[in-house]
Amino acid sequence: MDVASNRPTATERPPPHLHPSSTGFARSIASVVAGHAERIGDRDAFTAIRGLVPIERLTYRELFERSATIAGHLLRQVRPGDRVGLVFQPSLDTVTSLLACFYAGTIAVPIVPPAGRALTQRFAGIAADCRPAAVLTSTPTLAAIDRSATEAVGLPAEAWISVDRLPAVPPPPRDALTLPGSDDVAILQYTSGSTGDPRGVVITHGNLAAVQDCIQAGFGSSDQDRMVTWLPYEHDMGLVGGLLHLLWEGGACFLMSPAAFMRNPLSWLAAVSHFGATISGGPNFAYRRCVEAAASRPVGALRLDRWRIAFNGAEPVEAATLAAFADTFGALGFSARSFYPCYGLAEATLLVSGGDADSPPVTLSVDAAGLQAGHAIKPAGAAAGRVLVSSGIPRTSGGVSVVDAETFDVCSEGEVGEIWVAGSSVATGYWNRPAETAGTFGALRRDGAGPFLRTGDLGFMSGKELFVVGRLKDIVIVNGRNFHPHDIERGIDRRTHPAVRAGRTALVALDDGPPSNILVQEVDRSGLDATGPDLTPIAQTLWRAVLRDHGLSVDRVVLVRGGTLLWTTSGKLRRSATWQALATAADDSIIHVWAPSVRSRFQDGGDRARATETLRERAPDFVSADIRAFVGDWVAAAMDVPAESLDTETGWMDLGLDSEMAVAFVLDLESATGMVFSDTLLFDHPNIETLLRHLEEQLCR
Repeated sequence: MDVASNRPTATERPPPHLHPSSTGFARSIASVVAGHAERIGDRDAFTAIRGLVPIERLTYRELFERSATIAGHLLRQVRPGDRVGLVFQPSLDTVTSLLACFYAGTIAVPIVPPAGRALTQRFAGIAADCRPAAVLTSTPTLAAIDRSATEAVGLPAEAWISVDRLPAVPPPPRDALTLPGSDDVAILQYTSGSTGDPRGVVITHGNLAAVQDCIQAGFGSSDQDRMVTWLPYEHDMGLVGGLLHLLWEGGACFLMSPAAFMRNPLSWLAAVSHFGATISGGPNFAYRRCVEAAASRPVGALRLDRWRIAFNGAEPVEAATLAAFADTFGALGFSARSFYPCYGLAEATLLVSGGDADSPPVTLSVDAAGLQAGHAIKPAGAAAGRVLVSSGIPRTSGGVSVVDAETFDVCSEGEVGEIWVAGSSVATGYWNRPAETAGTFGALRRDGAGPFLRTGDLGFMSGKELFVVGRLKDIVIVNGRNFHPHDIERGIDRRTHPAVRAGRTALVALDDGPPSNILVQEVDRSGLDATGPDLTPIAQTLWRAVLRDHGLSVDRVVLVRGGTLLWTTSGKLRRSATWQALATAADDSIIHVWAPSVRSRFQDGGDRARATETLRERAPDFVSADIRAFVGDWVAAAMDVPAESLDTETGWMDLGLDSEMAVAFVLDLESATGMVFSDTLLFDHPNIETLLRHLEEQLCR
């Protein structure tokens, strides 16, 4: 395929037929599911759960038939090779729509539903880049999407297809469906973090098949495995490792919403226990949140001894987190041997390296100063070292090389370099970006070996083990999501605040302790004079701008004098060096430091608890004033502002509520009223006024 074109080149294939074993044609997710429908059609494939209650099931036969039916409708509006957006809140419709794209010969483009400015910008950027011919969604999701987002796609109303409203007709004949070839494009996976200029990773059906084999080799998975997953489908771990892996094996998968995990991390472990999951996992932060939750509330009677693969990837794996989780949940049957640290990225379709099933994680203590200098050496004497967790052994068919990023020489064992990857699971490139594709996917080592994928990640080999230690380029990772600092920095200028020096912003990620991120901003004296002695409003304005535009809540805002940021001779910002200089500076470079009280007040929760208790006392005879008082008091307490200052027409992101706060609101509302509300309540009602009207209709008699 030519990734510089809008349509993949044709691939020769035999007549459409869904029995690859008899034709010798390449395996694909589409052909495997069709085979499962024939051989194990009555076995459960997917079960959507709310709490511990199954709310919808699909057997493999039902999964295939529903997917084929959607494909038949889709083929009336699009052509093979067209891009089709998938815009869903978590549901089984996501799975059937993805497979429908495969059977229609189209390219699936998973997109998180736009809510707030950051996601709306990202949504519009993806649509502009890949120009979808149609969007598959659901009626509730479509109703909640702002009109500006739908207009940005530029599609007629009939191209927005709500799959839950399609007529219940028999699926088309099997010979009317497409059996994709290995080189046909299956998915455009847009990498996380980029808003205005997203890049779509071109993943073929062959890539998907190859990576599933890699995962199977590491997990030792089979059709007897059961998985619980809450991971978002628009990210590679949630899509390829969550939705598709046990589909490939013929096992059973239980889907819970990401919001359900966020509102109560222990609900994840309860589902693992209740449904007997043998495989489940997430980023490091997920395990850390479970430990934190267990310290403040009863865990309950869980059985975790059947959980044999607890994969941990998408962000740095912390040895302290693994130890704390094993200590906390070991009495409930969890074994530390179940941990499966792994490493991957969308450009490799997913998995690059991972451990061996039933083997404990490998750790290594290294000298921190030596590691910063590029060498993994043992700590001298009794000096405390930095404990690193191995990401396992390379799993891709072409292996991994650790390469000096400047000379392209292969690094020796223990020498830190850039991680390069080769193999059949490595994606084709970036959609419509031939120059970036050549630079990222076509790297050659100095000895001529290649091509390799340049990951931009730093690591070293120790024996057969790969240790990932950082990024060649600065990046901020929060809850498994990547934020590219330049995306955030370039959006801050004098329009944000008159004191801001445009182009003089640095977003710095700290990992020498609890992960945190800091916004460093140069300010002009003239702008400072106009603001008066209190500089907090400047910092608050910057914090809210980043949250509103990117969905990132920075931990600190540091205002510095002009000329403080450090730059290379070629004009590149030295983020880490700037922070190191500020941390040891004896001068007056730093003029103000502000940490949002929103976070500390929110986590303290005292005022929110009082608002919840007040509403609970009024149950069940609620009146409008009760609802308005609860919402106003709760939001004001979380935001640390007077209730009378809240603008009820302002969106949640603009107010400063992040995703964690949104799910906490739903949890507190349920606790106060005794009713169950959707995890997407605030997404469906994007400001205080619309939420109030909805709650009054639901609660007031």
